[in-house]
Amino acid sequence: MLRASLMVLVVLLLGTYTGLPAEDAKSEHAVMKKEHIKVHEEHDVMLKKLAKWRIEHRKALAALREIEASILDHEAELEELAEHAREHEDHIHHHEEEFAEHEKDGDAKDHAKLAEMHKKLIAEHNTMTKQVNEFHDDHDSLMASLKKLRESLSKKK
Repeated sequence: MLRASLMVLVVLLLGTYTGLPAEDAKSEHAVMKKEHIKVHEEHDVMLKKLAKWRIEHRKALAALREIEASILDHEAELEELAEHAREHEDHIHHHEEEFAEHEKDGDAKDHAKLAEMHKKLIAEHNTMTKQVNEFHDDHDSLMASLKKLRESLSKKK
């Protein structure tokens, strides 16, 4: 038992003994403490920078969600315009059927009605054409902006 205790004591002493006199150990400890202080300061700078970047990333993700929402709105507007064009095609088809009926046995009153309906269809078409052209400008601008963003991000890889 005594022998085991002595061995533990020797292991403890050998494990903690550096071979340096006390003054040299204190001096070395002082150097280590200065290095620790420097490392802590560097970590503080790093952590602040990383926190700033994480905040910026969260804001960027929020902006991307806004962009995505804008693109989804844009897509819905495209579908709305397409549906309007389909409805307009249907109106034209019915208008042409009414022409055919009128040519068989229509009177002047029917022709005036058809002419008025035609004016309305052309006015609707002109409005729709204007909307599509304005939309086209917005679409081109949006696509160009997204392409520019994508290219700038791919250059950074």
